[in-house]
Amino acid sequence: MNINARILEAREQRYFRIKALSERQKTLVIIKANTPGRQKAQPLACFLVKLFAKQLTTADFWVIGDYLDEDGYYKIFGSNKDPNIVKQKTIDIEEKHPLGRFIDIDVYDEHHKLSRTKPRRCFVCGEIATSCIRNNRHHPELVLNAFVEPIATHLERLIVKLIEESVLDELNLEPKFGLVSKSTSGSHKDMDYDLMLKAHKAIEADLYRIFLMGFNAKTTQNLFEKIRAIGIEAETKMLRATAGINTYKGLIFSLGIVLAACGYLLSGKRKEQDVFEVTKQIVGNITAELDKESRTFGERAYKRYGFKGARGEAESGFKNVKNVYEKLEDLSWHSRMMALISLISSVDDTVFLKRSGSFEKYKEHQAQFYKIERVDVETVASLTDYCISHNLSFGGSADLLVVACFLRRLHDEVAL
Repeated sequence: MNINARILEAREQRYFRIKALSERQKTLVIIKANTPGRQKAQPLACFLVKLFAKQLTTADFWVIGDYLDEDGYYKIFGSNKDPNIVKQKTIDIEEKHPLGRFIDIDVYDEHHKLSRTKPRRCFVCGEIATSCIRNNRHHPELVLNAFVEPIATHLERLIVKLIEESVLDELNLEPKFGLVSKSTSGSHKDMDYDLMLKAHKAIEADLYRIFLMGFNAKTTQNLFEKIRAIGIEAETKMLRATAGINTYKGLIFSLGIVLAACGYLLSGKRKEQDVFEVTKQIVGNITAELDKESRTFGERAYKRYGFKGARGEAESGFKNVKNVYEKLEDLSWHSRMMALISLISSVDDTVFLKRSGSFEKYKEHQAQFYKIERVDVETVASLTDYCISHNLSFGGSADLLVVACFLRRLHDEVAL
């Protein structure tokens, strides 16, 4: 069966699926990319559907299912709202969003699909689309590029923006237990706020490259080796920008893995809704590396104390990030501070261990965070003074706070 026949068959199956569902729902909404050409199931089209699906993740709508076939990726929602009101809402979404012309949001009542009042416009020239199609006005490659380029640009801007905002979620949090913030270098005499910003800018493009590697991957197999190679490049650029000071090596590792997993899911190739499970698939048994020669402090800490550090967190599917992410209801000072305290209390943070000088001291210092039952500026300031006086820092936990904030921000933008 050729591709055209398979597309027609997929459309027929979708028709019968919608017909059966619409008979049981007051209102049915189907979100599907208006993808030109024969390759309907391309990653950017899947991302587009997930982006617009977020517009309907409210109490008025519920997800019935998501489907991927030869005619592309689509999501079906049910609602008890009046179908005419829903149709007007979806038209507003299509017309107001900069990518709205590339998406079809169809609304069905119990009997039929509701028609739109205005015809859709051509991607290329802005004229009525059906007229351009009927008269073959534009070369197919031109039409496809007109679809791909703005969506790809939007995706890049979105992910880069969310990464930057998440880095600042951590960096701007203060007072902060000896970590660098806008007003202090804390326990890091060789770092300051401007240096951290410079380091972030140096790795920003490579972090997005890692995201794209996951987005374009057909499988998670061997994905870690590919993103690790980009991560090494990012580390080199970071050290060059900071004159050899390690600011974000741990962040490149942890956030990089999560970015690859998010890219993989956003491209629609798997139905898992849990990014944490995908990170497990990506890294596999990565802690096996710790059984090799002890070249770094982290590897020696594993041999001596069973500390698995960043590798262990990744292999667990970022269990501690998942724990604080589920509690990170907003990104307020209080919410971020409680998330950081929770991470410091539970993560195998090799930076913290190294700064403590011994495992016994590490546990003694960590106990100070267990005691915190409520958080306020005075309590945090007092504990910050304690941390600076003992030259403590929590780089691993800070990196994971960035990861949690990124996932929260991404969740607010797109239906992963």
